[in-house]
Amino acid sequence: MERWSGCVAVVTGASSGIGAAIAAELTKKGLKVVGMARRVERVEVSYCQLFCSLLSGDRRRQNCRSFATPI
Repeated sequence: MERWSGCVAVVTGASSGIGAAIAAELTKKGLKVVGMARRVERVEVSYCQLFCSLLSGDRRRQNCRSFATPI
């Protein structure tokens, strides 16, 4: 995956299931991911969960609170 680091991947169906899992794995591998889906609210929730999982310790507690507010 190092070869793809810094590249952009477009993932459709990123709001749940396989699409969300693929988007998460590609992000963890260093790709920039554009996630698209019909359900905007679910994509936002997936993004927040992924963002918080990538942070560590105090940064996680601090930043995840700001993403936990209802839309």
